[in-house]
Amino acid sequence: MNMLTGRIPQSLTSLNFLSYLNLSFNNLSGAIPVGNQLQTLINPAIYEGNEGLCGLPVPRSCNGNDSSYNHVGEDEDQNNDEVLCFYAGMGLGFVIGFMGLLGSLQFIRRWRVTYFEMLEKIYGWLTTSILVNLARLKRTFF
Repeated sequence: MNMLTGRIPQSLTSLNFLSYLNLSFNNLSGAIPVGNQLQTLINPAIYEGNEGLCGLPVPRSCNGNDSSYNHVGEDEDQNNDEVLCFYAGMGLGFVIGFMGLLGSLQFIRRWRVTYFEMLEKIYGWLTTSILVNLARLKRTFF
């Protein structure tokens, strides 16, 4: 009941850690993909309520036009474009944000001084912490 529509992607058959799947009461259609671990899920109840599905384990057989394998189609190509746009937008956002930080540090002296003082304190804390732990280890093992 997740309001899924369309075909079940063939790439789902490549999952090797799938132990439970419930696709019931969605609007799925087409042939149920065949392969690997998906074939171990033989309970027809997991596909219940999807009138457009055909193939094993549901009792409705596929027509000659529907093969038992779902091949990668336009839906997955569209998803690939969306993923590409997502990563491009994320990269652009990072660059703009980083340039905003550098610009702020360049033009606002108080922020620049505070930023580098903070970095110096963190560096001092890390150095002290590492030296103390090394001395403790040295006492323990030698």
